[in-house]
Amino acid sequence: MSEKTHWKKLLDYNYLGSHDLEPGERREIEFISVNHETVHNPRTNSDETKVVAKLKDEKPMILNSTNLRAMELVTGSPYKEDWTGCKAIVSAEKVRAFGGIHDALRIDTNVKSPAANKAKKAQLETLTEKHENWGKVSAYVKGQKGKPFEEVMKSIIGKYKVSPAIKKKLKETHES
Repeated sequence: MSEKTHWKKLLDYNYLGSHDLEPGERREIEFISVNHETVHNPRTNSDETKVVAKLKDEKPMILNSTNLRAMELVTGSPYKEDWTGCKAIVSAEKVRAFGGIHDALRIDTNVKSPAANKAKKAQLETLTEKHENWGKVSAYVKGQKGKPFEEVMKSIIGKYKVSPAIKKKLKETHES
């Protein structure tokens, strides 16, 4: 059987769309930047301001509110600046819109970007002895004597940035 060509590929589209993917294809994309841009709408013959993602080795992608929320889930951050370098998986899905059923490009929220942990860590507070939760954290560590220290630290590192000096103090607390 010969390869088939989607009719939308015959038109000059400047932005990544569902027509750029093969049926069932899931494509990895990498974000370079996300900004407002003026985009020409050929249906209305007018210019509109849209959120556009510049992608590595791909056409740019217009992000609607569904895909913007998906990027927050994928990256772990609501800030577009944290999305630079993040990777996501896109696929075409059937959606109800504009009075009918259409193919739409969707970002898979079940696949987290490796940069998501970096973005999340950038938002964490730094734990110090003067931090308002220092007493609670110390008490928690002291109460976990039956568990290996590194296992106890995993839950703390998921909530705070921890310097080597603070880690040493917490280890002393765990062992005392």
